[in-house]
Amino acid sequence: MLLTTSLYFYQLVQDKQLPEFIQAIGTFQHWETEIINTFIYLHLSNGFVEGINNRTKVIKRTSYGYRDFSQFRAKILAQHCIKGFDISVG
Repeated sequence: MLLTTSLYFYQLVQDKQLPEFIQAIGTFQHWETEIINTFIYLHLSNGFVEGINNRTKVIKRTSYGYRDFSQFRAKILAQHCIKGFDISVG
C-alpha cells in the first residue's frame, strides 16, 4: 500500500513538473528503503550510541588535551564502564 501510494505520488510529480518537488522526490527515491524501514522497525533507535558519542565529546571538551592518546582513551573507556555497560574499542 505504502509503496503503491509513493509510486503514484512520484508519477504525479513527474507529470506536473513541479520544480519544488523534483529534488524532494529524488531524495525520497534515493533513501526510500531507509525511510520505509523507520516506519516498520519503530522499536529500533540509535539513542544508545548517540549517548555514548555525546558523553565522549563532553570528555574531550573538558580534558584540555592529553599528551598521550592512550591516557585519553583510557579515560573515555573508564567513564563508559562506570555507567554499567561494557564497551570494547578496537
